[in-house]
Amino acid sequence: MKIQAKYCVIGTGAGGGIIAYKLAQSGEDVLVLNTGKIPDQNIFENELTPEQKSNFGIGKNTTFPIKGQADFTEELYAEVPEKSTTNIPPEIFLHFQIQHINGLQNLWNGTCLRYSEEDFANRHSHNENCRWQVSYEEMADHYSAVEKLALVVGSQDGLSQFPDGKFMPPKGLRDIDELFLNSNRHLENPDLVFFNNRKAIDLREYSMQKCVSCGRCVRGCRSGSVYKFSTHLYPQIKQLKNFRLFEYARVIKVESEPGQKAKVMAIDERNNAAMEVYADVVVISAGAIESARLLLNSFSLKYAGMGQVGKYLQDVPSVGLGTSLMKAWFKPVSANRGYGDHVLVGGKLKAKDTKFPFVAQFCSDFMKDPIYLNDINFLPRPLKKIVAKQIYSSTAALILWAPSVPRKENCLELSNDLDRYGQRQLNVLYERDPLELVFNKQLEKLGRKLLRNASGFVANRFLSLPGKGIHYSGTCRMGATPNQGVVDKNLKFYGADNIYICDGGVIPQLSEKHLTLTIMALAHRLGEHLIRRYS
Repeated sequence: MKIQAKYCVIGTGAGGGIIAYKLAQSGEDVLVLNTGKIPDQNIFENELTPEQKSNFGIGKNTTFPIKGQADFTEELYAEVPEKSTTNIPPEIFLHFQIQHINGLQNLWNGTCLRYSEEDFANRHSHNENCRWQVSYEEMADHYSAVEKLALVVGSQDGLSQFPDGKFMPPKGLRDIDELFLNSNRHLENPDLVFFNNRKAIDLREYSMQKCVSCGRCVRGCRSGSVYKFSTHLYPQIKQLKNFRLFEYARVIKVESEPGQKAKVMAIDERNNAAMEVYADVVVISAGAIESARLLLNSFSLKYAGMGQVGKYLQDVPSVGLGTSLMKAWFKPVSANRGYGDHVLVGGKLKAKDTKFPFVAQFCSDFMKDPIYLNDINFLPRPLKKIVAKQIYSSTAALILWAPSVPRKENCLELSNDLDRYGQRQLNVLYERDPLELVFNKQLEKLGRKLLRNASGFVANRFLSLPGKGIHYSGTCRMGATPNQGVVDKNLKFYGADNIYICDGGVIPQLSEKHLTLTIMALAHRLGEHLIRRYS
């Protein structure tokens, strides 16, 4: 099957979804290709069972130790050996891959933070080969535009590290948030601040997608209130005659020659039928790892920028601490968990002879898998239920992030393994930089202090395994020349005049902040650039 299009967008995550929407709304002819389908919203049903609610995880047949069960999102993950990108063991790099519409935003809890002027000015750069080519001033209006599209809630706090945006009013704090904040307010200073979370979530009273306050956003939003392309923007454009979305379209190769249309080769996953798309412009938004793989399978080193593809793979160093706040024991608890993480903590911490920026989320949720019962196995069974109830109603977590330290040795390269479509998979080479280990040590020290002040004992610690942060970036980074990057400041692939890349891979260095809003802002900026250049 041969198809003609003006624009072909590959992927529907934070980058591809915004670009497709922007172009389609402008009347441009847009064809979107995405592997997998639009996930059914009912797979995100994750309410606790009546037994879990009444017994706090202790059933008649409960045995110890309790192991955390696979999440509901298991069916969304691409499984080895069927998974197309890599067979690398998770202990080397834990690669989360969602091969469906929305991409990794199917797992996203909506936190939206702008990168700051310092970030874009490369003031915390740890590598001269990974530097932003755009300024905050160039990005500010695009941040504002996507904050409105994604319905970001938040407050105006006047913090240079966390710039203000176009926010809707947030939900009020819960008792457990107030306990955490009041216990730590005495620590507040220029390098340690507390503020409302900024989150892409629909709180409008009249909306059919209004947040149902289950607090389980990161496990998938059953009401569709957390921003995703399929629930927010796709319904507005799917009836347009100039817009087409092909599900189950596995892109395997892209070709581009001067003066000719780009050619995209894909396979229909349902019947293995070949598809060829001829487009004036191709935008690759398949994710930092899959986009790099597509380029490596498509172009030789003679193409400009190809020598940098897959280099400087990054993921944020992070620490997660789980706790129970004992001051919340034997207190009334509202079933309303809101959107789970109302409070952010940010600032700078000392590491060796410098300071590094950090951000943290304070989260509170009713735990579905009662792994905390392992810690009270020594108690008599009647007492277990009393203690389990208090832990269940006061569980919280503090997750802290630091910026990445880019290393050229952390990279992607083609392996000799083939996926089910005959395309070469990837090897992932990755080790934490020693400075990132110092960051993690300081993050954990602060996190334990904040929780201890709020009467929390650290029940478990989530190790910052490579890849677990899911903030993959750097593999198709922007650079001033083809020897310094894969794309230019307008995200055009140096090796071709009609191929652009827009996903986490173009980010040259990860900030401590979540990268999703920045990808969305870059996509909005790219959409405007394409319309100006090609219309």
